[in-house]
Amino acid sequence: MSIFKVKIIETLESEVSIEADTLSEAIHEAEKRWHNSVYILTADDFVDVTFKSAEFVSS
Repeated sequence: MSIFKVKIIETLESEVSIEADTLSEAIHEAEKRWHNSVYILTADDFVDVTFKSAEFVSS
């Protein structure tokens, strides 16, 4: 039997409302707030999972 590493990638998603003059400014503000932990995504924000091969380890 062989050993393989498999990556499990979970995607979380949240939609927020931000008042700004442009979309670019709104995105920048969302990024800033996320980095400052204003928005914390949790398991409730789960939307998808993907499984990918990472590497072959041994046989």
